[in-house]
Amino acid sequence: MPLIDRYIFHVYFRPLVGFIFFVHFSSSNLYASSSDNARFQNHEGVLLAQRSDIDGAIRAFEEAFRNNPNDETIVSNLATAYNNKGVNLVKSRNFSGALVEFKKAKTKKPEDIEIRFNLLNTLVSIRDLEQAHREAQSIIFLRPRDPQTLLKIAGLFKKSEDFEFAQNLLERVLELDSKNVPALLNLGQLFYHLGNLSGARSCFEEVLEFSSGNASITEFLRRICREEEIQANFDSKNSVHFTITFENDGPKEWIDDLLEFFEEGYQKIGELFNWYPSQRTQVIVYSRPQFHKISFLPYWAGGLYDGKIRLPFPQGNTTPANLRGAVFHEYCHHLVHILGNGRCPTWLNEGLAQLAEGVSIHSAKDILNKNPNFPLIQTKNFTSRFSHSKTRSEAERLYAQSLIAVSLIEEEKGLPGIRSIISFLGQGCSLDETLFEVLGKSCENLDKDIREFLDQP
Repeated sequence: MPLIDRYIFHVYFRPLVGFIFFVHFSSSNLYASSSDNARFQNHEGVLLAQRSDIDGAIRAFEEAFRNNPNDETIVSNLATAYNNKGVNLVKSRNFSGALVEFKKAKTKKPEDIEIRFNLLNTLVSIRDLEQAHREAQSIIFLRPRDPQTLLKIAGLFKKSEDFEFAQNLLERVLELDSKNVPALLNLGQLFYHLGNLSGARSCFEEVLEFSSGNASITEFLRRICREEEIQANFDSKNSVHFTITFENDGPKEWIDDLLEFFEEGYQKIGELFNWYPSQRTQVIVYSRPQFHKISFLPYWAGGLYDGKIRLPFPQGNTTPANLRGAVFHEYCHHLVHILGNGRCPTWLNEGLAQLAEGVSIHSAKDILNKNPNFPLIQTKNFTSRFSHSKTRSEAERLYAQSLIAVSLIEEEKGLPGIRSIISFLGQGCSLDETLFEVLGKSCENLDKDIREFLDQP
């Protein structure tokens, strides 16, 4: 069930839309108390803005403001110009510059909620969560009883994994409006993510009371009930950064070892991405039959990440150490999901997870060269092929090609390049835009690099 939209750059995203006073120039009494120079500079600023010369418009509006700082039209036009320049800077990925402009716009029009949300969205995008919290609280102070405002902020902080703050806001919305369906949906998904299945079920049951017949909600509710039934007799244990829920009949002596592996992964994979989540990550460990009942994955699948990390206990004579690779693999998926806002293509996601796991690029090369009659998959078509792979050998080739692609990127641009790719994708850039921005290459160029690597002796 998707969250509500981020509402990023709502209304002001279209250039010049914010120059709301332009239509009033014909009003003779609008500038009755303004100097002639202020009136002229304001008019000049609007004309420059119409020609998309935002910097020129800002200079004109600033001059008008210096001549008449009390004219509301001039103040509003100047704030809107700062805001629209900030939007353009965000579109060009200059977030530090955008913050400067949004803060200047906020200073001129502190009551403008859309400008405040542009600033908040940018702070969340660069993960300056301390400042984002302060800005969110100032917006809430302006609109303490507006459900739509509270929902927008809750959605932003849910995506940032600040579940406590998001839950508090969603519950506040429901105090204002107990039948608010978006708030119930968001709160239900948040409870589900945190492992509170009964709370999630309660929220979705309420939603169905107001929107009966919704097939997707009905199916999600069935999923929750199925998991509740399977996990009815499960136990749980916490470490600093993880909660593991596990079957009582399973090898409990393994749980402490698994928690140690996850904490090791927290440091190791966190260093890879320079990100260390503050919220506990949910992990569920199943018997092999239960894992397949939940995941519907083939028997050889070693784990699943769907917002939670799900692992099967290995069968036969084995040790907890045999799960260490799967722990690193699935935790990497968790961080990529957060940092990439769920927009990372499957090949990149799986390649990074294998890199974190420590799989050798040479073993991947051997897999692909073992049967050269099978063609390589084009990077653009990877995701659909992953979702339709039916055999273990086909999946192995897809994983091998993914690892080689990511390893070649890491070799060329290092970890900063990897982080930049995930960041651009998370900000909504297409894969082609992202690869060109970071590597100066297209998907086709990356495909060529893979072929050349495989041809090397």
